[in-house]
Amino acid sequence: DSLTVKDLKMKFFCFSNIAQADSAVHYGQLANSADPYDCKIVSKLAHHYNTIQLPDTALHIADRYCRIDSTNVFVNRQKAHALYLIGDYPKALHEYKRLKDGGDRNESTLYYLALCYANLKDYDAAIGVLDTIVRIVPGYAPALNMRAQVHIQQEDTVAALADLEASLKINRYDSEVYATRALLYAKQERYEEARADFDMAVACDSTFLAGYFNRALTHNYLNNPMLSLRDFDRVIELDSTSSLGYFNRAIVRTEIGDYNRALEDFNSVA
Repeated sequence: DSLTVKDLKMKFFCFSNIAQADSAVHYGQLANSADPYDCKIVSKLAHHYNTIQLPDTALHIADRYCRIDSTNVFVNRQKAHALYLIGDYPKALHEYKRLKDGGDRNESTLYYLALCYANLKDYDAAIGVLDTIVRIVPGYAPALNMRAQVHIQQEDTVAALADLEASLKINRYDSEVYATRALLYAKQERYEEARADFDMAVACDSTFLAGYFNRALTHNYLNNPMLSLRDFDRVIELDSTSSLGYFNRAIVRTEIGDYNRALEDFNSVA
């Protein structure tokens, strides 16, 4: 009770800087209650709320601040991000467009603007924003990865593969990128290349369940049932409730004549 508003703010920033989220939020709430129109407190506290998946609270304090000042870039970024996390993509899009039109060229702002367009299935607009990010920040792998995903939605496999290749030149340890490229290869029936990428995906992340599952399917396409079974075993080891894991392992066991164990797997699905 003896702490001044200045003390509360100092404690909030100190705990924020040493990543003690609970204490930071506690003192941030007290500081914000004492002075709800300090833009630094509002933007940083809203950021904390967004980070801990409380976007409604972040939106509340950002909205309250915006009633007296709708121009602060940092508060508006958190407001837009809260709307995105809530899933209100049209309103989030409006806020991110307003930031961009106001001169905000931060890659995070542009990235989420593109995400809003993509979620609203305006793929051409998403590509336009992502092109801008890649031009401004050539090494920004998340933009390349998202542009690849948008190209996939547009069924432009060649462009998607080019972006994934560029992304891997920036970060060659991204299991998700290897897995995405592997799925594209598999769709083109390039199964050896798909398997090689799934190998890299699980090498980068030994707990990557989807990587093992899809590699098991690829092994099956390549007529390697024992390797397929080994990967389905790993899927079930990682998730003992995986119905797809049991079902597909049962299929492979049936194909090799291991009917009793196949029946056990089919029963596990039920």
